[in-house]
Amino acid sequence: MILRWQKRKIYYNDIISDIGLLNRELLVINFDDVDATCVFDMEIPLSDEYSDLGVTFEGVDGFDGGTILHVCGGFGVDDFSMPNFLAFNITYTGNAQRINFIDGPISYVQISAGSVFQENPFIMNAYSADDGLIATVQMDANSSVSSMSIEESGISYVIVE
Repeated sequence: MILRWQKRKIYYNDIISDIGLLNRELLVINFDDVDATCVFDMEIPLSDEYSDLGVTFEGVDGFDGGTILHVCGGFGVDDFSMPNFLAFNITYTGNAQRINFIDGPISYVQISAGSVFQENPFIMNAYSADDGLIATVQMDANSSVSSMSIEESGISYVIVE
């Protein structure tokens, strides 16, 4: 999984801050900045390692969430930035990930994902700070990494399954 999101830059008044994409900065996490192993039980689930970029990760439904693995893990997915990816396995991680935007709400989020094991589509739900569903998007899972995105104001977190 590759995660991209845009934070609205703060300007002097609300009129200027609502100009749109030109006034936002793009932040990207591709998980290639760490040394990772090939197996789940040798890694720790992702949590606050990227909090300096304004994002934290957590599992849902009682699981710890995704783990960064090296491509040698043998998932059979291509077209992603090498060598690492955020990986899921129902036994170790569960199949869903909550991604929190801790520096305040954002207005755009994009993930890139692929799977040869998942039969159901990937689903990303965006939520407000008060847990209200803002938007949902889905895409078919296949061995080539594809992207899906949501552009709506007030996104405090997303859950990807």
